[in-house]
Order: sequence, then structure tokens, then C-alpha cells
Amino acid sequence: MGKIIDMMQDGIVAGYTPAEIKESVIDTLSAYFENKDTLYQYATSSQILEVYEFIIRYHYDQNFLTGLLEVLSCYRNAYKVQHDNTLEVLVSTHKEFVQKENLMWTVRQQAPNNPQTDYYDTSIAYFKHIGDTLEIGTKHIVFELYTLIRYIIGKPVEYEKIQKCKFGAIISNILDQGYFNEILKTVPISIKLSDWRNISYHHTYSIEQEKIVCTYGKQEEKFELSFEELGKYTHQIIRASNILNIARCIFVYDNLNSINLYLKDKQLPIEFRKPLRVNQLKISLLSQGFQMEQYDERESSISIILYDLRNDGTLSISEENKRKIHSSQFLYHFWCIFQKNNISVIYCDKKGVRLFSSFVHGEICQCIQEGRENLSYLAQHVEFKPI
Repeated sequence: MGKIIDMMQDGIVAGYTPAEIKESVIDTLSAYFENKDTLYQYATSSQILEVYEFIIRYHYDQNFLTGLLEVLSCYRNAYKVQHDNTLEVLVSTHKEFVQKENLMWTVRQQAPNNPQTDYYDTSIAYFKHIGDTLEIGTKHIVFELYTLIRYIIGKPVEYEKIQKCKFGAIISNILDQGYFNEILKTVPISIKLSDWRNISYHHTYSIEQEKIVCTYGKQEEKFELSFEELGKYTHQIIRASNILNIARCIFVYDNLNSINLYLKDKQLPIEFRKPLRVNQLKISLLSQGFQMEQYDERESSISIILYDLRNDGTLSISEENKRKIHSSQFLYHFWCIFQKNNISVIYCDKKGVRLFSSFVHGEICQCIQEGRENLSYLAQHVEFKPI
């Protein structure tokens, strides 16, 4: 997630306007969306911006792009032949997917960016990251995809039974149907992602001089790796996980209207952990040119300091006033995360000079969240104060 924050900051500092950033997101992702209106609507949401960053990052990697389209095609084909059943599969494990994402937040924060010089430390760090990524961030999507493949080929489906199967068995079943061979197996050492998970979690590897010897499978097959090769295989495995997650994200957003209609009066509570939600909001804010510098959270209040990266002192009075008002519109979004009685946003210029503050009572935001009032109700009750 840090990469998209850096990308947004660099873009704003380089002079790109929020409108230009949104246009770039839409242009880049339009090839992956069937519903262009939905892409336009959600182009500055944190999830879509993260998808955008991944597409930019992997734009040179044809295996990534091909794999992404292959997984998207699977979701779409299942949706065509089993519309309601596909939607039910997606929403039935909503809580599980949210919890997995909460756990993956920590996994991503602990990713080994700078390998240690000690071979043991390096190996342990890489294998732990491989194992956690596959077990927490990948396996449940593989199970979901196998369920959808069975819809496509017209076979009986019991999703709950599939979820109880072994990871390796499900991958083998998918490969037997001719799907995702370039995603679910590594090269040139051709073993399944589930084997990598087992090696990582069962610690069936040893350090012998400057080589890593791995053992896997019932036959206890062996292969050797250099430490450089371990890094490359880690990249392959993380890339495979990213393909699966990004494809699913695109499909969900592309069909969000149908999913919401399918849910009707059902409520799927958002239970993402607070640091994850704060980070998501930081990403969305940056797409609008605002940097969430810090916040002061107390028992009944929250005060957020926003730097306007577009206000370098050359804005006209009219333009600056628009940016100040714009900053106040985030009060409701902050309340949704922090749920405090009093919410305030302090608007600063690019250098951090405080210029303006906006304030609202939490009960106003609660009325909006509960559907008793629409978002325009916020503007009627925001209090403004020059600093």
C-alpha cells in the first residue's frame, strides 16, 4: 500500500491535478472493466487506486497481464452461466475475506524488503512471507475459483465442502481442468503454490553452505536454491497472489451494482481494522491532493491535520476557498472510521501553515450513516473557522 501512496504524492507534487489523476486511472484500467460507468464512479477509491498502481508496476510483465485477464475471464464466464450462484459465492464468504485482508495488512507490513546478510535470517524471512501470503491471502481465492470453474464446466458444486479440502488437492483439480497453470505453479522449478506453502509452514528446508535445500510432497522430493533464486521465486509467488486478488477486486467493482441489487436488504458490515481503513482513506485523499499528515484522537473527539499539496501559496483566493471547503467534505469519512462525538479537520497549505478548520458533531454523521439524512445534510451543519 505504501507504493500507491508514494505514487499519488509524486503525481500531485509533479503538478498533476486530481482530474488528471482520475483520467489516468480510467484510461489505464478501462481495458479490464466492462462497466465503464462503475470505473468512473469508483476511480478514486483506495481499492481501485491500488489496482491502478499494480497495473502500472507490472505493465512490463506480460505473464502478469495475461494471468490477470485469465482469472477475470473465469469470474465472468461463471457469472454468465450461473449468475445468482456466482454472486452467492462472492458474498457468502464476505466476513472471511474481510478477516483475511485484516491479517494480510500485517503480512504486507512485514514483507522482507532488505534481506539480511545472514543466510538463516534471509531464508526464514522469505519463507515466512511466502507461507503467510499463500495461506492467508491466496488460498481462499483459489477455493472460490475452483467453485466457479465447476459452474462453468457444469459440475455439481458444494462450496462448503470445497472449502474443507486441502489446498494442494484444489490446485491439482484446477490444473486438471486446464486453468491457471502459469499462475498456480512456479518456473523453472515446476511445483504448485501449495507445495511452497507446505515447505514454508512445515520448515522442510535446510541451509547447506550457500544453498537452500527444500523437501516437499509425499515422496519427499528435493530441489536446491541459491539465495538469489529464493528471492526470485518469492517474487513469482507474490505476483501470483497479486493476480488473484486484483482480478477479484476488478470483478467485484465491475459488478457492484448487481451485487448490491442481489443483496437487497442484507447488510454486510465493514469490519476492516482501523489502521487499514485509515490507510485506505489516506490513498483516496491523496488522489484529491490532500495529505493526511497526522491526527489527534481522544476519548470523544478526533482532530485531523490535512496538508493541501496543491496549495503552494500561488492559489487565488477563490481557488483556496474551494480547497478549504473541499477539505471539510471529508469530515463524514473520518467519522465513519473513528466514530467520535466531535470531528474536526484542520486545513494547511503545502508547507503545513494552518489556515482553516471545519467541525461537525458526530450525531450529524450518524444520521447520514443510518440513512435518515443524505450526505448534503453534512454541509448544513458544518462549522467553519479561519485560523
